[in-house]
Amino acid sequence: MDGNKESVAAAGFVQMNDLLSWWKLPITNGADILQGNLRSVQTLGREMQKVLTESLSSEVKAAIESNERIRQAFQEMLQSRQPQNILATEAEIASLFLERSSQQAKRWSETTQKIGECCMAMARDMAGEARQQATEHERSSPKSAKPQTGTAS
Repeated sequence: MDGNKESVAAAGFVQMNDLLSWWKLPITNGADILQGNLRSVQTLGREMQKVLTESLSSEVKAAIESNERIRQAFQEMLQSRQPQNILATEAEIASLFLERSSQQAKRWSETTQKIGECCMAMARDMAGEARQQATEHERSSPKSAKPQTGTAS
């Protein structure tokens, strides 16, 4: 299915390139530029999906473990007969909630950092492609003659 979408997109880029050439616009490699940008965005999407899937998976695992520990602490509290045991269990439950919040904040920080790295990699790739295309455009375009500054005698 993805191959079919890519071939339709490639055909559209070729048509756009032909149209730009027919209009004699200087960007005759527009289809290549757009196709390169499309590949970069697709790569970014795949990388972000991978990062978010890993993050969600570890978040779900941590939530299950934390919920089980909290459940056990509540059971202990309900079975306690002494007030000091109830207070100790309440403190443990509060500690579990704080620990869980801390883990969640750390995980979101790591996920945000990984997403930033994915975006930076895409920006670097696109900048490299733009530099390469600019260099190729400079080489292929005719150099303009310098105007003469001297007077004719």
